[in-house]
Amino acid sequence: MLKFLLIIVTLFAAMLFFSSEAWDVTIQVLGYEVHFSFAVALFFLVLFWFIWKILKKPFTWIKSFHGWRKNKLQQSKDAFVSQLLNTLANADCEEYPSLLSSAKKLYGAQSQNYLLLQSILRPDPNLFTQMTKDPSTFLTGTRGLVDEAMNQGDIAQAAQLLGTLNAKQQTLPWVLQTKWEIALIQNDWQTALKLLDVRRKLYDKETYLSYRACLLMKLGQIQEAYRLNPNNSGIAVAYARAFPKKAIKTLIAAWNRQPTWDIYLAYAQATASLPAVKRMKAILKLIKKNPRSRWALLACADMAIQTQQWQRAKENIEVYLQSYPLTKQVAGMMARIERDGYHHEENARDWDQKAVEAEDITGWVCSSCNHHLTEWQPICPHCNTLDVIHPLG
Repeated sequence: MLKFLLIIVTLFAAMLFFSSEAWDVTIQVLGYEVHFSFAVALFFLVLFWFIWKILKKPFTWIKSFHGWRKNKLQQSKDAFVSQLLNTLANADCEEYPSLLSSAKKLYGAQSQNYLLLQSILRPDPNLFTQMTKDPSTFLTGTRGLVDEAMNQGDIAQAAQLLGTLNAKQQTLPWVLQTKWEIALIQNDWQTALKLLDVRRKLYDKETYLSYRACLLMKLGQIQEAYRLNPNNSGIAVAYARAFPKKAIKTLIAAWNRQPTWDIYLAYAQATASLPAVKRMKAILKLIKKNPRSRWALLACADMAIQTQQWQRAKENIEVYLQSYPLTKQVAGMMARIERDGYHHEENARDWDQKAVEAEDITGWVCSSCNHHLTEWQPICPHCNTLDVIHPLG
């Protein structure tokens, strides 16, 4: 600023100095004579220099202004998205009109963002239908109708609407996700398997193989499913039952990775045809593979009950109860020991009552919806989610 003022003062002083007639300039060109003041010429020369200095890069100013405006718009959109997420999280319906008004100003009344937001905050099938008639909003309108059909459980309508999309639109992530959900709901495992391969990049290798193994189980390809995911205890048990000659080896490996009560029961069934002594040795071999598991103690107790070693069975259960809470299965075992082993009917009835009140920790549970199952399933029958069934306990 000081420099600018110094230049102005110097220029003004120079003009005063050169303003006398002694400094006037006369030029003769082609018989014409031009007479002008040197001070005026100096003024226009400095003015031209000043204008050129300021405007020699006019597009830089325009670009800077455009960048500032774009940044301001992006900040407004970011603030709007934050407000939208907070409103949706709090389910504050009173803020919906204000949000729609802001979206209309930011994106425009005909933009897909505004129409999609309107379809979420104000679900209206008539609006979706109208949007599908307009080529510019066809995709957004179709998505709104598909979501509406899925929410109402009209799977056939959702599938029909997806069929109206062109080949390029069929590969959109939300379209593939909707098709995936429809395939699982309709038990169309072959289609689900194809969609899994198409969407493979969405998953890491372990998750992809696990999902594929579950779908192969539903298709009856147990051997291939076990090859892909031998760590799943449910698949291991199914494989052991399907291939009895490999059952013992398969179940021992599964028990070593993650012991469950289902694995023990399948192993006890696989060794049922063995002589008593060999069967006991086989079960002891299984238990020794993972002796610190809670199921190992119960397996020892169950083996002792089967061979009528009542005292040994009772001691194993007492050791179990020192570290773990009472369950229906343990109470049932104690009732049988008191009734069949020691003929204490009154004690047995007490344990029967405890069994009614105790928690059941055998079986399986869906980690997605907490639905309980008695047997492992590749997909939850309650929420149609893949590979979410895990052993209890």
